[in-house]
Amino acid sequence: MENQKLFTNRLSLITGFVALGIVLAVFLGDETVIETLSAEDGLIENISAGLWFIGFVICIVRLLGKHLNRYRLFLLFWALFCFFCLGEETSWFQRFIHYSSPSCIENINAQDEFNLHNIDFFQGGNWVTGDSGSSAKINLKLFLGAQNLFRFGYLIYFLFIPILLYMGRLRTIEKKLNYPCPNVCFVLSTWSVLIISFVFVFFNREIKSSLAETREMLYALFILLYIYTHLKGRN
Repeated sequence: MENQKLFTNRLSLITGFVALGIVLAVFLGDETVIETLSAEDGLIENISAGLWFIGFVICIVRLLGKHLNRYRLFLLFWALFCFFCLGEETSWFQRFIHYSSPSCIENINAQDEFNLHNIDFFQGGNWVTGDSGSSAKINLKLFLGAQNLFRFGYLIYFLFIPILLYMGRLRTIEKKLNYPCPNVCFVLSTWSVLIISFVFVFFNREIKSSLAETREMLYALFILLYIYTHLKGRN
């Protein structure tokens, strides 16, 4: 048990430092090169798809393994989630197979692709709608944006719930659901990098898009880390 905990902590720290190095490279690197790497169908997006695929495979292998894994419910959830994210990242493999989207989808999709997260309804928009002044209103639709929905779910699962559990709350729910709580090292390593990536946007607005694409890759990396280190318990 102690060896497993030590391994998880070390891997979390190593992953955190690697992720921080990637964020620094995007922030300090040549903007033209970074834009190329983070462009549509670029290296960063393809790596993201690869990470989701690996996460999906690990979940399926553990679900079908000879030993009964006590986290089967969560493995099933993350298998479905990784597969969904893989499909969305590749526009359900449209970018590899090059099939055409139905016109009804293209008409409501911001990128004319076969996916959900680029549908107009999930684009969110700006914080304020209307003209400046008395006619301006807070854009509540922003909270339905695909990115913000993902961030909100990530925030609850990987920060709010762990903090409450560290404080001794939700213990009954944790036992009933058998929730594999991310340990402190995982939470500190991953969230430090994510917060730094958001802060960097204020120093250089030109790389906002590149940092956002990089952050999506890091979400996939951190979820893969969680699946690999926290969902391997056996009865």
